[in-house]
Amino acid sequence: MPVKGNLKDFKLEEILQMITSGKKSGKLEINSHRRRYRIYFKNGEILHAGAPFSNGEDAIKDVFLETYGAFEFIQNIILPPKTIKKNNTEIIFQGLSVREECSEIKDIFTGEVKLITTSSPSGEVSISEKEWKILKSLAEQKNINEILEKEELSYYKACKILKNLVNKGLLKTVKTEVE
Repeated sequence: MPVKGNLKDFKLEEILQMITSGKKSGKLEINSHRRRYRIYFKNGEILHAGAPFSNGEDAIKDVFLETYGAFEFIQNIILPPKTIKKNNTEIIFQGLSVREECSEIKDIFTGEVKLITTSSPSGEVSISEKEWKILKSLAEQKNINEILEKEELSYYKACKILKNLVNKGLLKTVKTEVE
């Protein structure tokens, strides 16, 4: 029985649990917002994952940030080596935590929210070199995916950095208007 559908109808954690309980081997492929993710399973155990700017556990953190997109489970494939050390339950709990942590920032990747620089934060603020590079690129109106590729950041790591910049008062989120 093929497993396919859309993330708007099934949450990623539900799909992972279904594959785990069925002890399936193969690849879960997710196509969302011009990005493609892959999660590989052997007898229901997560072996490896790949995302546009990350692999392994970082890639699974990235895919948990997606809420829309088609998915399909493909069997009878050659499986990659194991890169995931945690068990599936730990991965799912970690993914849910990532989704919650990045809830207000993740929509910048879909264009539903944009980040704008603020005039000035209150008080002294220190930022890392990576935060500075991202802040500078955003001020120059660079595309978020170009920034991530240039800085070699996964979506999850970018969300953490952007959330820090929002918390420091250097950026703010603005809902984009639907045209």
